[in-house]
Amino acid sequence: MRRDSRASDGLPCCPSPKTGLMIINLIAGILGIVLCVSGSYVAAENGSAQSSALALALLGACVFLLAVLGFQGGRKEKNWMLLIYFYSVVLISGALFLFSVAAIAFQDSFESYVSHHWDTDSLAYMREEFCPEGTAEAECKVPGEYTTSEDVLAWCQEEYERDDCEQIRDDAVSDGEAWLEEKFMVAGLVGLGTIVFLGFAMWYSVRILTVPIVMKSMLNVINLVFLFVGGSVAAVGFYAYSHEELDAGNEWIAYMYSIVGLLICVLAYIGAMGARTKNRALLAVYIGGVGIVAVLMLVCGIGAWVFTGELEDAYADKDAGEIQDLACSANLYGCSNCDGATASELCEDDDAGSCTVVERCPEWSKEEVISVIETNLKFLGLLAFIVELFLITALIGAVVLRKSLHGYQSDTI
Repeated sequence: MRRDSRASDGLPCCPSPKTGLMIINLIAGILGIVLCVSGSYVAAENGSAQSSALALALLGACVFLLAVLGFQGGRKEKNWMLLIYFYSVVLISGALFLFSVAAIAFQDSFESYVSHHWDTDSLAYMREEFCPEGTAEAECKVPGEYTTSEDVLAWCQEEYERDDCEQIRDDAVSDGEAWLEEKFMVAGLVGLGTIVFLGFAMWYSVRILTVPIVMKSMLNVINLVFLFVGGSVAAVGFYAYSHEELDAGNEWIAYMYSIVGLLICVLAYIGAMGARTKNRALLAVYIGGVGIVAVLMLVCGIGAWVFTGELEDAYADKDAGEIQDLACSANLYGCSNCDGATASELCEDDDAGSCTVVERCPEWSKEEVISVIETNLKFLGLLAFIVELFLITALIGAVVLRKSLHGYQSDTI
């Protein structure tokens, strides 16, 4: 049954739900195009390793397609179209928030990427853009294996009979990092702005559909989303477990993610069965399980962000050898001399027959390794908070449905 959205049931200063939804989706569609173009530009110019840029581009394309669906659904006032639109926006908004915040808050990881990939083909465009003319494939392209000023100077003098290659490269890298940070900052802000408009779009959708229609299907849709969310959380947990060197001694977070991801998938099945059979006992189990998982995710999120503030103290007493061992264990890009021996065991004989210690992974400094660990923990914490929102939504939907079943009124919410 279609509701007459022209009725003046809203605020007098606001357009009708139909008109408001069409306007919001027109704006969201434009923002989706901007996000898609900006993300694609950054990803194309800086290699496929820029996963955040590529993700933002894909999400921008999804926002544009959803805007088309929402515009048509609002214009024709088709309930089925608006329901698909509403729940798709819920899912896309979570992913868009994750990658938008990552693009803004994780700038240090972009700096590490540029500095450690500077001599690769993926950053050829940036070298052409920021290196002095004629040096992009020469003096400015200092090979990554030369990690000390002495090594760079020797290479520069031997190859080009100059002594300023390090300065040329450092200036270009600094300009490239600033350019990349600016592009990601713009893309992240556009993403967050898009979420705001999508929030208004959801509000207008609910006004057209009415709350009972939305709530009637909420639990079923959320449980389908849970299968994707649970699988993603478990995958992140297994990945963090296999790279526990980057957890700063907080391996429990990886274990927790793996367990919680699997629990969410199980709860999705219990919730779906409870909603389908209208079984209040199953729904009670579901509500309790979701509540426990929500607490666990909250602990993970808070713990991850708290530990990021303690990283400097945690690694203050570690010497360079321990940090280099950590970088090798984590398989950080470009690490050399990682052959299984520790920094203290790895040595080579010089002409005098004595043993000279060879640095493991001299390409990564202590500050850069700590920055990678900090980014990893922040990402885990941010993901936990986003999953928390889905869990709270499912909890509300399950409580509403269970209450509606009291007194055998299972067909009305």
